[in-house]
Amino acid sequence: MNLNKRSLVEIISVLVLTGGLVLVAYQINQATSIASAEITNESTSRWRAVDGTRQGELFAAVLAKSYEDPAALTVAEMIELEAYYMGVVDQMSSAYTMSTTGYRAGSIEAYFSQGALTYFGNPFAKAWWKQYRQVMLSPNPEFVAMFDAAIEAVSETKNLDQYLEIREQLNARRNQQK
Repeated sequence: MNLNKRSLVEIISVLVLTGGLVLVAYQINQATSIASAEITNESTSRWRAVDGTRQGELFAAVLAKSYEDPAALTVAEMIELEAYYMGVVDQMSSAYTMSTTGYRAGSIEAYFSQGALTYFGNPFAKAWWKQYRQVMLSPNPEFVAMFDAAIEAVSETKNLDQYLEIREQLNARRNQQK
């Protein structure tokens, strides 16, 4: 086979171009991985902000009241709880969007289930969601249907039962130490 200068230059150009495309593909993959890590980190930060509201002395009392005696909540306390639950729903909605667009791995149903178990196992949260879901229904009925199912599966006393069980275990431990 006889190669002239022009053929050799064309072969080298194709090889260089192919190498460049491989490098670009690698850089895109690396950038996607970095973006995914940043999205995960941002999501974690937002969850910490939501959870941080439970750590204040006054809000903890409002949240406990919503577990123990939700009918006695004042309108001001309900407004405070609404802001808290809106943050939770915002997180769930964000995770759903990331999942449907392919930027979040894992089962969104499992994520919803965990969120519902953690935040919606009390009468106020369930009643609030029944009202607030109407706001979410119009733009995203699929999200609402999935989150409805997750919330419906949680006992209305789950949150309070969890803390009562912890108290029971601590009392049993104290009695064993006596």
